Amino acid sequence: MLSIVGKSGSGKTHLILRLIEEIKKRGYSIAIVKHHAHGDFEIDKEGKDTWKFYNGGADAVMISSPVKQALIRRTDGEESVRNLYERYLRDYDIVITEGFNREGLPRIVIADSEEDLDYFSHGEIIAVISRNEISGFRTLSPDDVGEIADIIISFEKENR
Repeated sequence: MLSIVGKSGSGKTHLILRLIEEIKKRGYSIAIVKHHAHGDFEIDKEGKDTWKFYNGGADAVMISSPVKQALIRRTDGEESVRNLYERYLRDYDIVITEGFNREGLPRIVIADSEEDLDYFSHGEIIAVISRNEISGFRTLSPDDVGEIADIIISFEKENR
């Protein structure tokens, strides 16, 4: 797994969307794991059956269709992204996490300055995405999507 980290509003989601398109175009399967550090969230609409089941006390609710699946389950604490990978994501060619800064995963950091890197230095920095040159690191523009995809694919192949 490789994380893409950066400050809120730095362009992580936009970059990941562009990378998904580029990586899929090259024939690889890709999974994205988004870290939501702000507590509860909903992926189902109030009033729908899955919402009713979960709010009715079910420990887990899964919904499956011919084109999509989702699992909502109660937890006693946040599970490590490594455990999530082992349980659910091993079958994908590329796994990218957005966030999970404190997990210590190898990462691509979106940064405006060298000072931004201090906060995101909890793992090996593979590359830095910036419109400014960041000394000491391989720095790419956010527009270099093909080259960023090359780095990610190469990293995944070397670390599988």
